[in-house]
Amino acid sequence: MSEPVDNKLDLLQQHWLALKGESPLPLSSDIRPENFFYLLGRVSIIDVRNGDYILRLVGSGIEELYGMRMQGRLLNDLPVVKMSEDARDQLNEAASSRRPTRTQTQISHGTSVAYYHRLVLPFADKDGPSDKAAVLLTALDWLPDDEYLLSRYATGNAT
Repeated sequence: MSEPVDNKLDLLQQHWLALKGESPLPLSSDIRPENFFYLLGRVSIIDVRNGDYILRLVGSGIEELYGMRMQGRLLNDLPVVKMSEDARDQLNEAASSRRPTRTQTQISHGTSVAYYHRLVLPFADKDGPSDKAAVLLTALDWLPDDEYLLSRYATGNAT
């Protein structure tokens, strides 16, 4: 099986760069979902507060993949340990470096292999400290053929 073409993530990152311009980070008030409609169900907006990650908005495709309502929850409260640990590491990196981070993860179960890509884009809050991102926009992308295995992994039904 081939890896997902992540041109949608490329488009989202180009949009972030355009919003950023010459500033260190774009403002969270510049986030307009209609500008990334092509990934809307696979996007989360995460508030960074005192070292915690609060899932302010979670796309329906992500909630379906995980099989649970996630909006309003702390990342640490999610029962899916492996994926939330990976996400936390990437969120920490994007928040502290104030630069986009991108990962590709391979999940395998038996002879089945699936991939997903995660892009994390940092945003500033106009009233927040400038040494760390205040809001993170994350996007996941995967191939339709990989959704079943990813869902089993995300819900803890495959190891």
